Amino acid sequence: MAPKRGTASPAGRPSKAAKKDTTAAACKVIADALGLAQKKGVPADVTTFLGAALKHTLPTYKEARHEFQASILKMVATTLADSESVLLEDIASAEATVNGGGDEKSRREAAVVSAEQNLQVCQETLQEKQTLK
Repeated sequence: MAPKRGTASPAGRPSKAAKKDTTAAACKVIADALGLAQKKGVPADVTTFLGAALKHTLPTYKEARHEFQASILKMVATTLADSESVLLEDIASAEATVNGGGDEKSRREAAVVSAEQNLQVCQETLQEKQTLK
């Protein structure tokens, strides 16, 4: 029996690719960035709420937004500013650690020398006690 015409053949035209929803991906990235503001004192519930509200607010054109959507975006902007300040503080802290690396290195080298001297004294004491037995 011959194959039916309605079956898909491997040599046929490929199916159309589905369009990707870039708005949802952008909202997810922004929601993740809002989480950094928690280090600045913004409650977790607030950042979760703002992140969830983004998918209902951002796809709407600015002219067509309701005043509540506009106020949510103002809150998101404020919270993102807090997130940015947290990142800048982290960068400053990391740079201070890197720039102060010479002091830290010399302090650790001194601790290693002290520990080696202590080890040598302890080994000599052990040798003396073992020879007495």
